[in-house]
Amino acid sequence: MVKLASELRVRRRALAGAAHGRVLDLGGWTDHLDAYAVGNGVESVVTDPGSGPFDTVVSILETPSDTVLDALADDGQLLLLGRGRDLPAELRARGLVVTDLDRFEVRSRTGRPRPYVQLRARRPLSSPGSSPS
Repeated sequence: MVKLASELRVRRRALAGAAHGRVLDLGGWTDHLDAYAVGNGVESVVTDPGSGPFDTVVSILETPSDTVLDALADDGQLLLLGRGRDLPAELRARGLVVTDLDRFEVRSRTGRPRPYVQLRARRPLSSPGSSPS
């Protein structure tokens, strides 16, 4: 369990370090909050999805709801650390493009590997020559 906690702590802090602009942190963990570079690329960090749009949404061990994804700015990014192999497919089915993906396993107390993913996703870019609606 210590290895699991340590591995995920490092990854949570890396996600926070990759955030920029207006950030929505979906919570659940707090040991990474000091890793946000407020004033150095990060304007603000909030935990209430009602005050969007957000340039970055950080989700740790929770798949964001459609309401949260709707609060993502058109050019925003979702940074996600989650369990399971199907998260990228789920996000693609919900209209996002996965741009970075790292699949990894961490052994549980019982010694069984647990699958995780760390990813960055965004809305699709407009095709060249298309006009904004």
